[in-house]
Amino acid sequence: MSVLDTPFKLAGKISDVVEQASIYITVLYIAAVFCVVFLGVIMRVIGSTFSWSEEISRWLLVGITYIGASLALKRQQHVGVALVIRAVPRTWCRIAVILIDIAIMVFIYYGFRTSLATALQSAKQYGDIIKLPMMYVKLNLPVGFLFMFIHMVYFLLGAFKAEDPQDFILSS
Repeated sequence: MSVLDTPFKLAGKISDVVEQASIYITVLYIAAVFCVVFLGVIMRVIGSTFSWSEEISRWLLVGITYIGASLALKRQQHVGVALVIRAVPRTWCRIAVILIDIAIMVFIYYGFRTSLATALQSAKQYGDIIKLPMMYVKLNLPVGFLFMFIHMVYFLLGAFKAEDPQDFILSS
């Protein structure tokens, strides 16, 4: 049993919980977009329209994008060039995967920090039609980045621990 077994298992469990939360949030957002757009189309056919349907659909699509990106990361479905990493010897592969994971984590941390600051600064900014603070819309970005960071901790520990680090390459 290695020293990374417990942190790896814990990170895996947390990552799995975050994945399930991401699925529920994304499905909820997709269902809401579908209902709003469908209702908007029906109302236009009838001859009436909602002024808020476009705005709320746009807000929900932002959430789908960032929360959904964390799902794609967890499921190793992001676009990537794994051919080069798979061509090098296993020792170099492990080093490359670890360095890439660290670089991605730095980017995600920066994205989280700046998007959270932006979201919090927009607490007194309201939507054009729906008078809801934009902070709630913009919080989807740091939540998505936080979910991605949690998944990256799992992948980084996996790259250290796994016998074959190629199992933890972020693209399939």
